[in-house]
Amino acid sequence: MPSDTPHPDIYEPLSHTGDLGMVAYGQDLPELFAHAAWAMFDLMSDATTIRPQQTITLGASGVDLRPDLIELRIGAVPVMLEGMPARFDPAHLVQALSSPEIELLVDLHVGTSSATIWTCTAPVEY
Repeated sequence: MPSDTPHPDIYEPLSHTGDLGMVAYGQDLPELFAHAAWAMFDLMSDATTIRPQQTITLGASGVDLRPDLIELRIGAVPVMLEGMPARFDPAHLVQALSSPEIELLVDLHVGTSSATIWTCTAPVEY
């Protein structure tokens, strides 16, 4: 694994001329997803500099959370359906992530409430 990877036990970057790639590692599916998310953000930024400002635990509200129903979309691209990774066209995901505004939709399928969260990042040059 490349020596410049801050956490080689979590992921390995893959070189590609027109895109980013990585191989994530995990002992089980939840750990694999967590490590893949870390790798994605680490490849786009320096994840070691990200500090949580607030921690929210899904399911802490007493709602009967069903992981097999969770849906995740990045823009219009479904990346998780019924709690499992969805097949998608990588070009569509690249297009969704190239937008100045990126919409992440997490649908727990447990009610009709919704929330909007606005956030931003400042480039290193700022």
